[in-house]
Amino acid sequence: MSFREKLTTGMPDHFTMPEEFLSLADWCEQQGYGISDITFIADPDVHVTGDVKLFLGERVPFPDGYLPDPDRLYEVGYTGGDGSTFCLWLDDDGVQHVVNHGSGSGSCLWATFPDALSVLRLFAVGYFTPAFNDGWGAPPELDDIPDAELSDAALAPYRAWLKERWGQDTSRTGVAALGLSDADAAVWTDFEGPTTGDPFNEWLTAGQ
Repeated sequence: MSFREKLTTGMPDHFTMPEEFLSLADWCEQQGYGISDITFIADPDVHVTGDVKLFLGERVPFPDGYLPDPDRLYEVGYTGGDGSTFCLWLDDDGVQHVVNHGSGSGSCLWATFPDALSVLRLFAVGYFTPAFNDGWGAPPELDDIPDAELSDAALAPYRAWLKERWGQDTSRTGVAALGLSDADAAVWTDFEGPTTGDPFNEWLTAGQ
C-alpha cells in the first residue's frame, strides 16, 4: 500500500484529503522517509527540525466525550512533539477546513488554517515545533534548535519540492507563510492563538 493510500486508510467518506497532502505523502515515499506508521518531511537520519510527520494508517479513535463529534475531525499528521496535530475538520455547514489541534499541554492553538497550501508553507519555515504559534512573527531561533545547521540543510529537499511542485517560495516567518495581515498576525501569534470567533476553537471548546 502506498503512502498516499495509507494517509487515507480508515478516513470517513465525507472527508476529502487535499491534494497538497497527498502529493506530500507521494514525495515522502519517494525519499524513503517513512518509519513504521509515520513519515517525516526530511531525512529522519539527519534532521531534528521539528515534529512534522504524516500519519500512515488507521487512527487511534478519540475517547468518548473528548470531542463534540469525533466523526467531524480527521488527523493528518503532527505539528508538534507535544501531540499537537493538523487535521481535517467539518464545520456546522459541512464545509471542510484544515485546522491545528493543539495538545493543550504544549500548544494551545485550536484554529483554522487559511488552506492546505499555507500549512505546507508553514512547515518549510523551519520551526522546531510549528505548533508553537507565539514564535511565528519572527524567523526560527536557531539557538533553540539542536544541530540547527543540519536541520536547516535537511529541509532543503522539502523546500525545493514545495517550489517545484507548488510554486511556493520558503517564507521567513510563520506569519508570512500563512499570509496573515498585520492585524491578524497580532492575534495569531498570541500563545493561545485566535480564540474568539474562530469556528474550530468554538466547536472544540463548546460545553467545556
